[in-house]
Amino acid sequence: MKKSYTLLTVLLSAMFFGNMGCVSGSTEKMKNAVVETDEVEKNVTEAKIEYLADMEDYMKEINTKISENRQSITEFKVRVSNSKKEGKVEYEKRINDLEMKNKDVKRKMDEYKTESKDKWSAFKIEFSHDMDELSNALKDLTVNSMK
Repeated sequence: MKKSYTLLTVLLSAMFFGNMGCVSGSTEKMKNAVVETDEVEKNVTEAKIEYLADMEDYMKEINTKISENRQSITEFKVRVSNSKKEGKVEYEKRINDLEMKNKDVKRKMDEYKTESKDKWSAFKIEFSHDMDELSNALKDLTVNSMK
């Protein structure tokens, strides 16, 4: 009988300590999963902060360019209105067109809503292209008027 109690005690001890190893392994896996989740959340948060900072910087840059365009248009209007050159009406029409385009890009920028980083990248590329065209048109107008 004593042997069976000893055998039973050994078997129960082995089962108990065996289960303890499984529990501690599961606990360790849970801790690792929590740490990994925290790291992923931290990376997502950092990426979102970076994305929003990029948006803010770009919008400041564009607003500066829009203001510069507005100033150039105003200066050019004054120059054309004081001149007696032929084609004054044509220049005024081109100036008004550029002024409308400048207002349109301003409106487009103001109406942009934060969506996703991919959509922001696409918007930024298209918008930069539009701004470059507007800037080039303003430069061309000024160069042509100087001739």
